[in-house]
Amino acid sequence: MAQSSTESRVNVSGRTVVALLEAAPSELNALLPTHGAFPITVPAVSEALYLELEEVRRLVDELAAGKFEVALFMSGSAVCSLFECAREVGRRSDLVSALRALTLVCRGPKATACLRRFGLHAKPEASAPLTTLSLLRVLSQLDLAGKGVLRFNGEPDDQLAKSLQAQRANVREITLGQRRSPKDTAESETLLKMIVGGAVHALVVSCETQFLHLYQVARRLELARELVYALRKHVTVAAVGTEAHEVLEAHGVRPQLMPAQPQMLSMALMHFLETRTAQIRGAGSPSSLPS
Repeated sequence: MAQSSTESRVNVSGRTVVALLEAAPSELNALLPTHGAFPITVPAVSEALYLELEEVRRLVDELAAGKFEVALFMSGSAVCSLFECAREVGRRSDLVSALRALTLVCRGPKATACLRRFGLHAKPEASAPLTTLSLLRVLSQLDLAGKGVLRFNGEPDDQLAKSLQAQRANVREITLGQRRSPKDTAESETLLKMIVGGAVHALVVSCETQFLHLYQVARRLELARELVYALRKHVTVAAVGTEAHEVLEAHGVRPQLMPAQPQMLSMALMHFLETRTAQIRGAGSPSSLPS
């Protein structure tokens, strides 16, 4: 059974602690104890929020690939949630660049104001807030047949959805509604402090989204530099998959291990840790950060 990161000491028979960043229990949770390690499972974010972050990450890629021509924001919260998620997965600047190539349409002044904060402007600029009826008139003047249209936080089968369907637009509905709470980051903060404080000797990153969330928590707590330094100097880092490997390297962390299968990872990780135990224990307190 995996233990929680909030337990005070997780060290069995002198074995080094292994921390997993997972959205849900994985095969590694069962494999690692058979090799003498007790994993700390840390869902960096809730399952629902994790799925939302993954959707936004994929969406930014699709926007950059030119799959959509129009983005329709039905509320200010839709804009804020989109950019908050993009920031959390490290793609905010990519999102802004991609949206500049689209026709942006907003219902109401809050969505328009939120876009302006990122240097983006709704088209056409309206002298007065767009109501649903005036929004219908604006969209009817656009040639949307066969065009990719993103609609954020719309009501299913409402008048606007029916109008877009009548114009033969290729509409994709996206609802962003997850909100953070102290519980969403509490375990991530605990894990972060354990890593920086030297209590974690190995970190398995099997999901790049979860690592990016941990990094954003570190930035908020002004510990990003300390996190990267600890992962480079004092923690054995294993990456599962090329995307996790690339994200780690992009943040200055080079994984020591990247086996293709979980079974191989657990055995390789235990062997790697056994050869480094004496070195880690003899290192003493962490050295000063480089200037």
